[in-house]
Amino acid sequence: MADAEAMDVDLEKDAAMRAAVEQKAEEVSRLVAAKSMEEALREAVADPPVDTKDAEIKAMAARTVLEVISASKDSEVDTLLSKLDDEGEDVLMKYLYALLEGAEECAKLLKWHEKLVKKSGLGCIVRALTDRKTVMRAATGQAGSAAYAAHTR
Repeated sequence: MADAEAMDVDLEKDAAMRAAVEQKAEEVSRLVAAKSMEEALREAVADPPVDTKDAEIKAMAARTVLEVISASKDSEVDTLLSKLDDEGEDVLMKYLYALLEGAEECAKLLKWHEKLVKKSGLGCIVRALTDRKTVMRAATGQAGSAAYAAHTR
């Protein structure tokens, strides 16, 4: 009985998290359309859904970050990164690695990665790769990569 109650609580948490991520995606889209890229980036990386195991929720949040990155100009990246705090930089690095695995916009993602490492140092990479609170479900091997790619498209 306790397992069923715990499962219900998890489902409720996931439903609330899904609603929050959907609302965030709408807000970020509005900010991108208004060319408020700094606000859009801060909003996209704020409060990532690390407390869920639902890959679809995490993929939706990653697509939100990708929307900001895709809509930004290469000349804006340094300015956009300068507006992030340390935690925002670490979350962005996690998303960059997760999104690189999906093989979309790789050239742009690598430019962002390069500029973020230049600004934040190698510690940002270490923190992103070792933090147990992930922004994406672990995708290992070809099957995991294919599953991740299916969720991000």
